[in-house]
Amino acid sequence: MTLDFRDLRTGDAVPSAPAQDRCLVSPGQARWHALTVRPQREDAVEAWLAQRGVKGFHPVTRRHVMRFGRQVEAVRCYLPGYVFARFPGTVLRHRVAACQMVTGAVTLCSGEWGCLDPYGLRAIIAMRKVDHARRSAEQRMRRAARRLSPGDRAVVIGGLFGEARVEVVSIEAGEVRFRVAMFGGDVLATATADQMVKIAA
Repeated sequence: MTLDFRDLRTGDAVPSAPAQDRCLVSPGQARWHALTVRPQREDAVEAWLAQRGVKGFHPVTRRHVMRFGRQVEAVRCYLPGYVFARFPGTVLRHRVAACQMVTGAVTLCSGEWGCLDPYGLRAIIAMRKVDHARRSAEQRMRRAARRLSPGDRAVVIGGLFGEARVEVVSIEAGEVRFRVAMFGGDVLATATADQMVKIAA
């Protein structure tokens, strides 16, 4: 029996698919495909793919709007009806088609599913929907990294070296390498930028 996800309601029990039916690929080269999906089902299709080991995303735009007197971030689909998915092998089209939320894929003239160039997808990959808390943490780390420079003195405020006074050695991608006095000598260790506070030398 094929389950139509459009008929689901809160509280319904959904039977799990057998393990062999959850695999969407056969051995082969990983490829990107653009799936076409039903209206407003982009998030649901991403979740469905993730449960089956396939990474998917749809590009979004973000802007701040006023709602009920508060400024909030509004997220809007940039390409409604499309989900870009990286299948870790040769896609089994009939398995993907079994999902009622997926209506097809962008195809070649021959009718075969078209493969997308991952390098050409870079711009829209940056527009993927990312959890707000994760983005906020990344922004805090970038701001903290900008406040630190090699040679600065700092205090570690978390992790194994909490409250230790250290010297910053290098900074790369939000990760800070520092020197700390321990066991009668200097030890090199790392922490994230948001775990460190700059202090006067």
